[in-house]
Amino acid sequence: MRVLAIDGGPSPLLLIRLLRHMEEKRPGTLAATEMFAGTSDGAFTALYLAARLAEGKMKPLEIIDGCIAFSNGLCKVLHATSGRTVRLLLGGGPLNLSRDLRSFLQQPEIYGTLTLGDLDRLATIVTFDAFHWRPHLFRNFVPEGHSEVTLVDAALASSAFPMLLPLHSGNNDNFYLDGGVVANNPAMGALASGLQYMKVTDPPLPGEAESDRLRHMTLFSMGGRESLAERKSVTGKIRDGLLGTLKTLDPWRAVSASGDLNWGWMQWILLRPLFLADLLLQGSIEQVTFQCHQLLGRRFYRYSPPMAELKQVAKAFYGDPAELYRNLDQHAAWLCGQPEMRETLEWIETTWLAPTLPLERAVAIE
Repeated sequence: MRVLAIDGGPSPLLLIRLLRHMEEKRPGTLAATEMFAGTSDGAFTALYLAARLAEGKMKPLEIIDGCIAFSNGLCKVLHATSGRTVRLLLGGGPLNLSRDLRSFLQQPEIYGTLTLGDLDRLATIVTFDAFHWRPHLFRNFVPEGHSEVTLVDAALASSAFPMLLPLHSGNNDNFYLDGGVVANNPAMGALASGLQYMKVTDPPLPGEAESDRLRHMTLFSMGGRESLAERKSVTGKIRDGLLGTLKTLDPWRAVSASGDLNWGWMQWILLRPLFLADLLLQGSIEQVTFQCHQLLGRRFYRYSPPMAELKQVAKAFYGDPAELYRNLDQHAAWLCGQPEMRETLEWIETTWLAPTLPLERAVAIE
């Protein structure tokens, strides 16, 4: 089983442009995917790709081009106006309301009325069940399938980030929050779901250990990372909230200048709210990468190019959309010529596109 897992956060805006290059250089990359997994913005992208493949009307490169246009459209829908910003700052509601986003997603060329059950690929969408206070996976396969859930509802449930979008109310009277609060990297949830799917649809043979099924999994994880140099250069204007224009409030400057590590709620929440949010969302991503690599070895690959994530968030909400798209295209073009992309293309050719072992052979090989 080949699984494509896409992180949440702003990285999918860049990743979908890079996926186009991968498809162009290694045709069949997209069509080989048997399960799409995503969190938050990654869920938007994963569901769009799965929906267009299910229709069978477009070629892979056309699907990816459509997804780039879709991602650009999302930025316009979520772009912050002065009225929305005032509402957020006064505590009267989130930055964006879901009705505009829902209307955008319900367009026939986006998700329309499609349900998870209409997809011909497996799907795993990460969210957080705020009613039962636990992680939740929307999936279109046994056990506990959610085939009747619309793609719109699954996407809204996975992207309801506190203060940016309202909690999402599902058909079962539950309330959902952005999946990034529990797993911004959906790779481990996708891996566990794939193993569970195989266990139910193809029960283990006598004497077969469940761990043997890992040899039948190939997982391609895509995300973004902020380099240390970029992290240190981010101005207080973006990371430190209203008072952050003072460079002395920059978290890294504060530590290096005074050596004071005794930060309380004022330093963490009032002066550095985005810094704290970034820490909580991104802190566990590499841990998931480590776990998946240990379990799958060569059959796991993580592509996470460097990007200025917090700057990109600010530009997506408050910057010029046209400038943002140009910057993304330019950065993607630069990344396509880097050694990391060449290594990724080699892995796609030798592992992702390689014939998968039949389950019985996978079990027999030591």
